[in-house]
This record gives sequence, structure tokens and C-alpha cells, in this order.
Amino acid sequence: MFDSTLTYRARIWMGIVLFIVLSFSWSERLSSIGIIILALHFLFDQHFIEKCRRFRLSAPLLMMWAFFGVQLLAMGWTNHWSEVGQSVMVKLSFLVLPFLLGSENNLDTKQTRFLFWCFSTSLLLSFTYSAIMDYIHYMPFGWNAVLNRVNISEAIMHPGYYSNYFALVTTWHLVSLLHDKHLARKTIGLHLFFIGFGVLVLLLLIAKTCIIYLAIVGFYVSWQLLLPIKKWGLRILAYLASWILIAGIALQIPTIKHRIHEAQQDSQHIDQNIGLANSTGSRMIAWQNEWILIKQKPLLGYGTGSANAVLQQQLAENGYKHLASDGMHTHNQIFHTWLDTGILGVLALLMMLFVFAQNFLQRKHIMGLSLLLLFFLNLLTDDMLEVQAGLVFFVVFFCLFLFQPQAASD
Repeated sequence: MFDSTLTYRARIWMGIVLFIVLSFSWSERLSSIGIIILALHFLFDQHFIEKCRRFRLSAPLLMMWAFFGVQLLAMGWTNHWSEVGQSVMVKLSFLVLPFLLGSENNLDTKQTRFLFWCFSTSLLLSFTYSAIMDYIHYMPFGWNAVLNRVNISEAIMHPGYYSNYFALVTTWHLVSLLHDKHLARKTIGLHLFFIGFGVLVLLLLIAKTCIIYLAIVGFYVSWQLLLPIKKWGLRILAYLASWILIAGIALQIPTIKHRIHEAQQDSQHIDQNIGLANSTGSRMIAWQNEWILIKQKPLLGYGTGSANAVLQQQLAENGYKHLASDGMHTHNQIFHTWLDTGILGVLALLMMLFVFAQNFLQRKHIMGLSLLLLFFLNLLTDDMLEVQAGLVFFVVFFCLFLFQPQAASD
């Protein structure tokens, strides 16, 4: 239940935020409804005018607004107006959410725990539903079809975006076990259950980005567990030995072996007939062609909404007709931003990440740093800020963490 010490308005706020967070487990459309309700909650506050006067600008908020502002600025030289609306509407979260959650944020330590327990339960129910639907639809075609990573999450969303939710929740349970020294035995058991469940789902969905993220989190967790060893030499030796063992076991897991083999095979079969099914090879081709385009217009780019269109045109000109006709995307947000908005957009994006990192490091906010790491890895392998299911999730949690009361911890 909500904290009884919260005011009536704060409880309503927490209920709306909870609805938004839980909606990620089921549908990106529901999160949009939640944000609209949050905006109405803000506007119909009887102290609205006074609250606006007290509102203070902060570096993270200004950087999010600056990034959104560059998108508007680059509309001035775009030739792809059919794509502008979608691009700007998705990124509108950078304008709206920092203001809403920066002016009113009741996410203290207790409410953070409550939010993540609810999110964990929602993900459990969501994946159970998706797995049942997967079994019903694909069992007639055999277990290979049932265990296909795309089919497993088909009832909910793309496995790449879905994996991000499980990665963040699993991290929270790990951090809670490591740093909360007064957990009841039942609570420890629940944390371990959700960690096991989260890792299992991530191994089934096997998104490369999240597996890399999980490995980095594993490095941190292993080091924390070995801190009681006082001798540095012995601790480092134990750390290296543990990771050799973990890596050896991980490489025997069928899904990981398959993804590594798939990536190796895909990267060796690159020609002009390559299609989207070759996820590694198609990305490599896209990145090469994006860099060619960037070098032609490094300062201004091609205008908001242009990135995918100019990439597909470039691919067609270079003979990659399958990728062009199938609508190949940039699959790298840094390159995508550069193509859209030029060097100014890239600098705004990188500066935003730097300010976020500085904020979280100063406050020793482990979950904020974890989210930032997950976000950065997604930027490198996907055009994450062009898809609502990806962008809204990250911006909501960034705003909740960045603007929560300073007394709140992880």
C-alpha cells in the first residue's frame, strides 16, 4: 500500500506514476494515457501558479530541453516532412516529463521500493501471459518455434525493448540484496526469485545489448561480494578466477552460444543481397553507409526526420536493395542524431549523458548509473530515441531518479 504519511495529492501522484510504470509491461499506448493524466494532475493543482513560480531549472532538465530544442531547430532544413511529426512527437517526452516530474516528485526511498516490487510483479504476469500465448500459437510448429526469441515476446512487444525492463528490475533486486543489510528472510527469498526469473527471461529473449549490460552488472556484483577479502592481491585473484568460471559456464548456455555463433556467421556473410534477417551484418552495412552520409554533411546533417530516409536512399544507390526496400533503420542513435541534426545534436545528446552521469555520481545513485549504462548501450546498437516503447521508458525513469528528493537513496 502507499505510505500513509503521504498527502492525498501525493498519493494520487504516486498512483499515476505507478500506472505509467506498470503500463510498460503491457503496452506503450497505455503509458501515453498515463502521461496525459499526469499532466492533467499537474495543471489542475489549486497551487498551480505558486508551484510554477517556485519551479527551479536544473542542469539535467536544461539538457533534456536543449536536446529537444535541437530537434525543432533542425526542422528548418529537412526535406522529409512526412517523418518529422513522428520524430518530434516521440521526443516530446524530453520536453514534458522533466517539467512534470521535476516540479512534483514524491518518489522517496519507501515509494521506490514499492514501485519496483509492483513493476516486478507486473513483468512476471506480463511474461507469463506472453509465454502462454506463444505456446498456444507456436507449439504446433515445434519447440524451436516456441523458444524463438521473437515469438516468446510477440504478444507484448519486440524482445529488445522488453529486455530493457527486465534488465532494470533485475538490477534493482541485485542492488537491494547487496546494500540493504536489514532484509527479512522472506524478502531475501523474493529478491532471489525475481533475480532468477529476470535472468531466465533475459536468456530467453537474449538481446545482445542486455546480455552485455548484465555482464557489466555482474562485474560490479562480483566485486561487491569479494570486498570482505582485505588483501588486494587475493581479492583480485579471486575476482579473476570467479569470472573465468562464470564466463566458462555462460558460454555453455545454449541461447548465448547460439547468439555468438549467429553474430559470427552473420558478420561473415555480407553482400549486396543481405537482408534484415542478418541482424549483425545489416547493422554493419548500415553503420558504414551512415558514416559516408555523415561525412558529407557533418555540421548540419539532413534535418529532423531524415536519417532513415537518407540511409535507405544511400543503401539503394550502393546496391543493397533488399535492406533499402525493407526499410532498414540506422540502429545507432548517435549516428541517427548526427544525420538528423548534425554535430549540434550529437553534442547535445552526449552533454545530456554527461550531466546525468555527474548527477548520479554526486549522489551515489546506483540505480541511476545502472539505467544510464543500459541507455548508453541501447544508443550504440539501436535508434532507441525514435521508438516510444524505448524512449518513454528511459525518460520516465531518468526523471524519477534525477528529480526525486535528495534524501531518497537507492
